[in-house]
Amino acid sequence: TITLFLSAKELVRVNIEMVEFLIPCTIAFTALTNLFQKAFTPKAIRINYFLALFFGLIHGLAFAETLRMILATDQSFALSMFSFSLGLETGQILIVLLMLLLAQLLIGVFRVERRHWVIFLSAAVFSLSLQMALERIPGSEEKQTALLSTNNATVASLTGTGSPVLVNLQWRRSVQPPYPGETNPIRLA
Repeated sequence: TITLFLSAKELVRVNIEMVEFLIPCTIAFTALTNLFQKAFTPKAIRINYFLALFFGLIHGLAFAETLRMILATDQSFALSMFSFSLGLETGQILIVLLMLLLAQLLIGVFRVERRHWVIFLSAAVFSLSLQMALERIPGSEEKQTALLSTNNATVASLTGTGSPVLVNLQWRRSVQPPYPGETNPIRLA
């Protein structure tokens, strides 16, 4: 909420492109530390809390951009800030509660080892956040994902790399299935 307020009031100005890159980087870093953590000691947990606090400051900067966009000119900033923060925190709490319930179900009922659950979840989060970070590298718009639409498929390719990219076609349900002879995945030059 601190950086959300400071950035929304434009007391702190940041490059939003850099912030949007740093957010998945912070998530990937946290997931990576979970993967290599041998034991969850009180010291390790305190370090995680510190990281969450520091990374939360970065995340607040991005939410400020969203808050500025939805703020009506005739609305009270304090009321808008309060409502936005309340909704944001409520959503985060609900997601955490859902994950805790899922963890309790898996660990308590199905007897999955806590360490295996942490590794599985951290690996999944790491891979998703790494992909998001790579898509948001600042200043590399010519290398970012370009979407090419055709009649039957959406094909994603990286541009500007000079190397072929392996791409899976995702066929839309509203169109016919792939034509005979078309393959999935395809290689783009």
